[in-house]
Amino acid sequence: TVVGAGGCETTATYDVGSQLSIVDLDNDNLSVYPNPTVENINIELPGQFQYELVAINGEVLFAGNAVDSEVISMKDYASGVYFVNVKSESNSSTVKVVKK
Repeated sequence: TVVGAGGCETTATYDVGSQLSIVDLDNDNLSVYPNPTVENINIELPGQFQYELVAINGEVLFAGNAVDSEVISMKDYASGVYFVNVKSESNSSTVKVVKK
Protein backbone atom coordinates (compact mmCIF):
# COMPACT_ATOMS: atom_id res chain seq x y z
CA THR A 1 0.00 0.00 0.00
CA VAL A 2 1.32 3.44 -0.96
CA VAL A 3 -0.05 6.69 0.48
CA GLY A 4 0.74 9.94 -1.33
CA ALA A 5 1.36 13.34 0.29
CA GLY A 6 -2.23 14.40 -0.50
CA GLY A 7 -3.69 11.36 1.26
CA CYS A 8 -4.38 9.32 -1.89
CA GLU A 9 -3.86 5.62 -1.36
CA THR A 10 -3.36 2.67 -3.71
CA THR A 11 -2.65 -1.00 -3.15
CA ALA A 12 -1.05 -3.52 -5.50
CA THR A 13 0.16 -7.10 -5.14
CA TYR A 14 3.11 -8.50 -7.09
CA ASP A 15 4.22 -12.11 -7.43
CA VAL A 16 7.98 -12.39 -7.93
CA GLY A 17 8.82 -15.60 -9.77
CA SER A 18 12.57 -15.32 -9.25
CA GLN A 19 14.94 -13.05 -7.44
CA LEU A 20 18.56 -12.08 -7.25
CA SER A 21 20.28 -13.09 -4.10
CA ILE A 22 23.62 -13.60 -2.47
CA VAL A 23 22.97 -17.32 -2.05
CA ASP A 24 25.84 -19.18 -3.68
CA LEU A 25 25.68 -22.42 -5.57
CA ASP A 26 26.40 -25.45 -3.45
CA ASN A 27 30.20 -25.40 -3.30
CA ASP A 28 30.22 -29.21 -3.25
CA ASN A 29 28.85 -29.17 -6.81
CA LEU A 30 30.73 -26.22 -8.37
CA SER A 31 34.43 -26.51 -9.23
CA VAL A 32 36.52 -23.78 -10.89
CA TYR A 33 40.15 -24.82 -11.30
CA PRO A 34 43.13 -24.51 -11.45
CA ASN A 35 43.36 -21.35 -9.41
CA PRO A 36 45.74 -19.64 -9.90
CA THR A 37 46.03 -20.52 -13.56
CA VAL A 38 48.42 -19.93 -16.43
CA GLU A 39 46.28 -20.82 -19.45
CA ASN A 40 42.86 -22.48 -18.90
CA ILE A 41 40.05 -22.44 -16.35
CA ASN A 42 37.84 -25.52 -15.96
CA ILE A 43 34.28 -25.05 -14.73
CA GLU A 44 32.39 -28.12 -13.54
CA LEU A 45 28.78 -28.07 -12.38
CA PRO A 46 26.23 -30.87 -12.92
CA GLY A 47 23.48 -29.85 -15.34
CA GLN A 48 23.00 -26.76 -17.47
CA PHE A 49 24.62 -23.47 -16.51
CA GLN A 50 25.65 -20.09 -17.88
CA TYR A 51 29.08 -18.58 -17.27
CA GLU A 52 30.94 -15.32 -17.74
CA LEU A 53 34.60 -14.37 -17.48
CA VAL A 54 34.70 -10.83 -16.08
CA ALA A 55 37.68 -8.46 -15.81
CA ILE A 56 38.40 -6.60 -12.58
CA ASN A 57 36.81 -3.46 -14.13
CA GLY A 58 33.52 -5.31 -14.69
CA GLU A 59 33.91 -5.86 -18.44
CA VAL A 60 32.49 -9.21 -19.59
CA LEU A 61 35.28 -10.78 -21.63
CA PHE A 62 33.64 -14.09 -22.50
CA ALA A 63 30.26 -15.70 -21.88
CA GLY A 64 28.52 -18.91 -22.80
CA ASN A 65 26.30 -21.83 -21.87
CA ALA A 66 27.43 -25.30 -20.92
CA VAL A 67 26.28 -28.65 -19.60
CA ASP A 68 28.30 -30.32 -16.82
CA SER A 69 31.67 -28.72 -17.73
CA GLU A 70 33.43 -26.05 -19.77
CA VAL A 71 37.04 -24.98 -20.41
CA ILE A 72 37.82 -21.27 -20.80
CA SER A 73 41.11 -20.29 -22.42
CA MET A 74 42.79 -17.36 -20.68
CA LYS A 75 46.04 -17.46 -22.67
CA ASP A 76 45.26 -14.18 -24.49
CA TYR A 77 44.47 -12.25 -21.28
CA ALA A 78 46.97 -10.36 -19.13
CA SER A 79 48.06 -11.55 -15.71
CA GLY A 80 45.75 -10.35 -12.95
CA VAL A 81 42.48 -10.96 -11.12
CA TYR A 82 39.33 -12.06 -12.94
CA PHE A 83 35.90 -13.29 -11.88
CA VAL A 84 33.98 -16.29 -13.15
CA ASN A 85 30.22 -15.86 -12.72
CA VAL A 86 28.28 -19.13 -12.87
CA LYS A 87 24.48 -19.25 -12.94
CA SER A 88 22.32 -22.34 -12.79
CA GLU A 89 18.52 -22.49 -13.03
CA SER A 90 18.00 -21.17 -9.51
CA ASN A 91 21.35 -20.03 -8.07
CA SER A 92 24.49 -18.13 -8.91
CA SER A 93 28.06 -17.90 -7.69
CA THR A 94 31.13 -15.76 -8.39
CA VAL A 95 34.62 -17.18 -8.10
CA LYS A 96 37.75 -14.99 -8.06
CA VAL A 97 40.45 -16.37 -10.36
CA VAL A 98 44.08 -15.29 -10.56
CA LYS A 99 45.98 -15.55 -13.84
CA LYS A 100 49.75 -15.70 -13.48
